[in-house]
Amino acid sequence: MVAALDTACRLLSALEEFVVQEDILLREQAFVEIVALREHAAPVVEKLCELAEKFTVDHVFRLRLEDLLGRCEKNLRLLNSELARQHDELLRVGEAIGRLRRVAPAYTTARNGLAAGAARFNAAA
Repeated sequence: MVAALDTACRLLSALEEFVVQEDILLREQAFVEIVALREHAAPVVEKLCELAEKFTVDHVFRLRLEDLLGRCEKNLRLLNSELARQHDELLRVGEAIGRLRRVAPAYTTARNGLAAGAARFNAAA
């Protein structure tokens, strides 16, 4: 029981370090690195969940865990917000490309008309 709690405390400390790194990466808007960090942290989370079933955590551990979960939820909300912002931006770019595709033929026709007019002008000169 004590060994499980000691292991859980070490795992929790490691997760706290991951969250500190994630906070830094969020400020730097390094979203690809955040994904890699979360993938790296996943086994630690899984092991902590396994151990949590084997013992009743003490008060200090529970407070640390609640604080950590709150920070993780905050970071997840920020990531979801950024994902929504990026999605909206992609939609706007897609709409702009669609408008460009619709008007591009008019510019091609006008350019070809100008080139033909210039050739007639040069031939007449």
